[in-house]
Amino acid sequence: MTQEIGPGPGHRSRWSAWPQHFVAAVASHSAYCDLSDSQLRRRRVISISRRQWPYSRMLAKQPERAARRAAIAGRICAASVMLAADRAWSAAGADSATSLSATWLILLLVLCLVAGILAWRMRLSHKQRVAQADSAAALEAELEQLRARHDATVKSLREDLARMQAELQAETARRETAQTVAIQTSHRDALTQMPNRLRLQEDLSQAVAAAERSGQNPSVVLIDLDDFKRINDTLGHGVGDETIRQVAQRLAACIAPPGNGAGRDGAPDFVARVGGDEFAVLVRSVSDRAAVTKLAERVAESLRPAFMVGGYKINTSASLGIACYPKDGQDGDTLLKNADMAMFRAKAQGKDGVQFYSQTMSIAASRRMMVENGLRRALEEQHLVVRYQPKVEAGTWRVTGAEALVRWRSPVHGLVAPGSFIEIAEQTGLIAQIGEWVLQEACRQQRAWQDAGLPPIGMAVNVSSMQFREDNLLAAVVSAIKQSGIEPGFLQLEVTENLFMRNMKLARNTLEYVRGLGATVAIDDFGTGYSSFGYLRELPVDCIKIDRSFVRELDARSDDREIARAIVGLAHALSVKTVAEGVESRVQADWLAGTGCDEMQGFVFAPPLEASDMVRVLRLGVLPPDSPFARPIATQVAAAKAPGGNGEGDEEANSYEFHSQATLVAPSSWTADV
Repeated sequence: MTQEIGPGPGHRSRWSAWPQHFVAAVASHSAYCDLSDSQLRRRRVISISRRQWPYSRMLAKQPERAARRAAIAGRICAASVMLAADRAWSAAGADSATSLSATWLILLLVLCLVAGILAWRMRLSHKQRVAQADSAAALEAELEQLRARHDATVKSLREDLARMQAELQAETARRETAQTVAIQTSHRDALTQMPNRLRLQEDLSQAVAAAERSGQNPSVVLIDLDDFKRINDTLGHGVGDETIRQVAQRLAACIAPPGNGAGRDGAPDFVARVGGDEFAVLVRSVSDRAAVTKLAERVAESLRPAFMVGGYKINTSASLGIACYPKDGQDGDTLLKNADMAMFRAKAQGKDGVQFYSQTMSIAASRRMMVENGLRRALEEQHLVVRYQPKVEAGTWRVTGAEALVRWRSPVHGLVAPGSFIEIAEQTGLIAQIGEWVLQEACRQQRAWQDAGLPPIGMAVNVSSMQFREDNLLAAVVSAIKQSGIEPGFLQLEVTENLFMRNMKLARNTLEYVRGLGATVAIDDFGTGYSSFGYLRELPVDCIKIDRSFVRELDARSDDREIARAIVGLAHALSVKTVAEGVESRVQADWLAGTGCDEMQGFVFAPPLEASDMVRVLRLGVLPPDSPFARPIATQVAAAKAPGGNGEGDEEANSYEFHSQATLVAPSSWTADV
């Protein structure tokens, strides 16, 4: 009996289709293994036999479950095939009819092996994909972390940027505020809260620029309080500051009314504080000279009433200088400079007044500047020389001494008399240096005459009050005596009366030290200053010099004769010698000798001489009036008018000898080369 291998008849329909289902499952799994990740995510799996077996749908939706089932099915099939094959081969020898079934079983065995291999490949591919999925998930998590970190960084940067923008805006606002405050501070006076000099200069420059376009004529009124230093020195700077505030208030009230001198552009006039006790008014448009004069007078009048400060009643006044565009200057700085010059002219004319600028002020100031520069150069290049005017004893006409007088020998203008530069030297502080040099030169020359065998005489040297204030007079006197080696008794210092009025105690102490050295002291130009008889009694004075203004007209005016007689009598009563200077005629000399004057000097005896001419005088020993050295006034005038006069003494006669204001002494032809 033939044994039938395979499934029974009842199962033929199911088992007959099994190989086809298996092949479809393997093909579907192979197609799944070849799909990309994107296709898997989109679930575009191609089912090979979706209608025949639902394995393809499972493979597309649940690939892991499908793979496991395929593996289990493969192992079951393999085991079944191996069992069937074993039975088939066992029965093959008995019945060859079953050879066909055996062949199918072998074929199924091969297919099962292929299915197992494919299942193994599916499992391996699944593991790789799981690893790739895990790696992708890790990368995705890291990417999410990086994104979160990036978002946090961006958020932090945006917050920092917003904070920095806020700080920048705050700093910009702070700097703009600080700049505004700085500009306001730099343009405003701290004491009075008025505009200051910088603001005045800027507004004045703008007013000048506007005047060139619109035809307006701005003006500057410079105001300086008279003797304000006295308030600070006596009542203190606190009172002085409060006085300045009240002055500013009065000036503001005087200038502030609307429409008071306002320019056409609507900018009002204003007052500024430009210095310690100086104020300035900018008048933007001036119709005529009378309008600005009226304004200046109103300003001056507002300052005349007394100020009440700290319980003190303070009276003050002001000097005003005015400069107008375009006549007095084409720019703001020039207008301010010329207004300042006019203000100083108002002070020189008695203070408490108004003065307009004029061209002559600039000429005088230029001449003054040239004199000052030339004087400094003269000190550096030793252009100063000393002349000696003899002093004679009244009646006997014996030469008893000489006065050392400084002259300036300009390389351009010749000999310049001291009246042309002494006042400028005092104002610039050069007089101390000049006085010390003259003292040294006079003592040196006196020693040279004594070494030459000439009779010793007294040497008088003029001393400036500035030498007393600088407290170097004693050192200069001691140095001159030691270096020259002369006897101190032959040296006489001549001082003016004004010196005692400025500092009585200092003058007295200094002169007592000078007399302690052995030198003598004379009061020069007596009668022209304060002429206090009280200090004649207290001060260490040895001689009084009668000023030339009382001697010049002795023969014509009786009042001059009485004044000279009174001075001689006062000096004799105090046991003080008298010297008359500026004696110009024999009549004057005889009258003074008859009055009891002790000594005389003047052109009737001799003008200031060079050292070589003084040697001739000393050898003569006697110098009567109208001597060969005499230079009467008439002869001096003639010599000055004579063309090319270069005779002996003509240089002194032609020298500049002025005693007027120092700003007007320089000839108009002088240049900066003086």
